[in-house]
Amino acid sequence: MQQFKTILTQLTEAINYLLYFALMAGFTVLFAAVYATLDSRIYEGALMRTLGANRSLLRKTHIIEFSALGLISGLLAVVISEAIIYALYTQVMNMEYRPACICGLLYLLRGLYVLVLLDAGCKTCA
Repeated sequence: MQQFKTILTQLTEAINYLLYFALMAGFTVLFAAVYATLDSRIYEGALMRTLGANRSLLRKTHIIEFSALGLISGLLAVVISEAIIYALYTQVMNMEYRPACICGLLYLLRGLYVLVLLDAGCKTCA
């Protein structure tokens, strides 16, 4: 029994390291995607300022854009993770599935928070 616990602990640590690696790769892709569109956002901001928009309007549009992007990515993450958990519970472990609604809400808010922080860190956008 002790050997089983040791193997299970090592397996859990390995899965956690893979999770951290995947999260870091995801953040790297997210930063690259945000900064890849930086030039077009600067151009759009300059065009909108030429047409009479003020700095606060530009900031609000960026916050709305990144908030929507964060909510959509969070919602997609929740749906995919719940589908995987459902399949694991019902097909692999033959257990009853109970959705974790509060965790889903936290994932949505986390996605929103990260992308709004990315926009707030981008001082040249507005």
